Formats: sequence, C-alpha cells, structure tokens
Amino acid sequence: MRRRALPWAMWGWIVLFYCYQYVTRTTVPSLLTEELMKRFSLDAAGVGTLISYYYLSYTFMQIPVGYLLDRYGTRRLATGATLLCAIGMALFVSSPYYFLAAIGRILTGVGAAFAFVATLKVTTDWFPAHRTALLTGLTATVGAGGPVLIGQVLGSLIGVFSWQEVFCVYALLGSILSYGIWHNVRDRRHRTREISEDLKIPFKRVLLNKQCWLLALYTMLLYAPVSAFADMWGTVFLKKLYSIDNSQASFINTILYIGMAAGAPFMARLSDKFQSRKKLLYIGLLGTFISFAYATFAPLPMSMMVVALFLVGVFINGKVIAFTAALESVPRSLSGSVSGFVNMMCMLSGVVLQPLLGKIITMVWDGQIENGCPIYSIEDYRQSFLAVSCCLLLALCTLPKIKETFLRTIGSSS
Repeated sequence: MRRRALPWAMWGWIVLFYCYQYVTRTTVPSLLTEELMKRFSLDAAGVGTLISYYYLSYTFMQIPVGYLLDRYGTRRLATGATLLCAIGMALFVSSPYYFLAAIGRILTGVGAAFAFVATLKVTTDWFPAHRTALLTGLTATVGAGGPVLIGQVLGSLIGVFSWQEVFCVYALLGSILSYGIWHNVRDRRHRTREISEDLKIPFKRVLLNKQCWLLALYTMLLYAPVSAFADMWGTVFLKKLYSIDNSQASFINTILYIGMAAGAPFMARLSDKFQSRKKLLYIGLLGTFISFAYATFAPLPMSMMVVALFLVGVFINGKVIAFTAALESVPRSLSGSVSGFVNMMCMLSGVVLQPLLGKIITMVWDGQIENGCPIYSIEDYRQSFLAVSCCLLLALCTLPKIKETFLRTIGSSS
C-alpha cells in the first residue's frame, strides 16, 4: 500500500532536481569556459556554440514537456529526466571529442527541460491557487541559490582534483536524486473528462493565447542578462576586468544568482500585496535595465560591482511574475503546457545570445593570442553586452498590451 503523498515533500524533491540542473546550465560553463577553449581549440564563438547546445535542446523540448506532464504526470517523467540529465553531464565533461561533448550537452538539456515545468505542475496540482506566486518565487530562490553554494564547492574542489573528476561525481549525484524522486513523488489524478478535453486543444488554448505570447516574449527578453552574462560570459569578463583568478571571478558572478534567490519571494509577495502582476513586470524590467547597464559599462570598483549584480538578480525576478500571470491566463489543467511554452521562450534567449555574443567578441577581437588561446579585451566583452541591453529595451514594447491577471485563473478547478 502506498503511503500518502505529502505536497511539500513532493515539491521539495522536484525543486532539488531544478537546482541540480540549474548548476549544469550555469556553473559548468562559467567555470569551464577557458578549459573548453583549450581542450577543443575553440575561440569565443566556438565555445559559445558548444555551451548553447544545452539551451537548444532545452528550449525546443518545452512544448512536448508541458504536454507530456499534463498527459502522463510528473513522477515517471521527472525520474527519467533527472537520470538523463546526469548521463549527459557525465558524457560532456569526460569526452575528449567535441562531437561527444556536444551530444552530452544536448542530452543534459533534454533532461533538464523537465525540471522547472515539473515544479510548476506539482504546484498547480497539489496547492491552492493563492500559493502559486509564492511557490514559483521559492522555486526560483532554490534554483538560483543552488549555483551560489554548489558552484563555490565545485570551484574549490577543482583546485584539488581535476575538473573532469569533480563534475563526474556531480553527475553521479543525479542518479541518486532520480531514485529519490521515484520513491517520493506522486501524480494527481485530474477528472478524466476535464484533462482529455483540454489536451485536445493545447495549441488553441496556449499557443493562440495572445497574453501567453506577450508574457513569453517579455520573459525571454528579460532573461537575457542571465542566459548571456551570468550563465556564460560573466566570469571571464570579471576575471579580466579586475585581474583576479577564476574562483574569485566566479564568486562575484554568482552574486547575480544570490540576488535572484533573495528577490524571488520578495517580488512574489510584493505582487500579491499590490494585487497586481503588471506593476511588478514594469518594476522588474526597468530595474534590470538600469542595474545591468551600470554593472557592465560603468567603471565600478569591485564592491559596487557586487551591489550592481545583486540588484540585477533581484529585479530580473519579473520573470517569476510573468510565469505566474501566464498560469493565471489558462485553465489549471493546462499548467504544464503553458509553463512549458513560456519557459521555452525564456530559454530561447540562451540559444540566440550565447553564440551571438561569442561572435560579436570574435568580430571585434584584435587577433591577439597567448598559449594558443585568444586574448579578449574588456571592450570586446562590453561591445557584446550591448546586445543584452537591446533585448531589455525590446521587452518594454510588450508591457502596454499585457493585461492584469491577478488571481483571475480561468477554469480554476483542479
């Protein structure tokens, strides 16, 4: 006889998966950018392309992931996805061949694609509607907080062991996590008629929903500082800017994630207090634009850089409010599908921007090489960051047409 499923315990196990895959997306490329350049003889454009394979598979899995979670539930899919993420991670860090490393990065992205959508699925399946914003914010906190703690541990271990050994052990932890998910997560049974009717028309109810598109575009553009800077080019930029080692630069870069972790519940609570999603979308976007521009273009001492990156992380939690608004725009039985769609668009920024910034850096590079590796200047990086600022300005165009959705969930039955 199965023991009774506890909603908070189930949510906790899936959030651990979200945290685990978050590290594979953020900490791995930020710590290994220069190592990968040396290993595969790549320039900035080449390593940006290799890392972006994760985003490519992650992004285009989001629509099928949302549908599959709505159709088959969370338990089996999250268990298999965690294991696949771990296998891909092991292949990526252990292979001496570019082709196999790329395959590993793709597999990691496919598995990781289930994580965030699965947390939202558990939230809408097992918790009341008024908890949605808070739990989405807490999920973002754990996901963003993971790279801060785990990244520092991994960075320290790399100083003692080889980076391949450290990340292979981390990959092994994924298999243990998949075991825990299988034994602790349960699926909520929706009324058969409700879910069967809704799943016949997911594209009509989600992809043809104007508000879902606007919120998805907003999220994609707002997320640019994370996908392009923090996830990829931030550490090497800070290392060059302050003439510090990889560990110190990685720590400063993770301040942005600390801001995300600290600010997510705050933004969610503020949205509930104001009884408005739209006001927080404006605050998040404007705050992100100002603080990111200050961090990347102003001649800041290290202490002020820490403050600026923290504020970028806090304000970028406008994406949490956008996800909440999207969930409030469709029936709860379509929570997986709408979450997958918005998350797909969000991650599309990484698919485009990581290689794009690498190409910009390579284009403006003066050709200097040292020990077989390209040497890029501070201005090379800063010129590429203009693309991120342009994304944030474009996001402003979506806001006037977004409608207020505060607790207006359509078809709220669970």
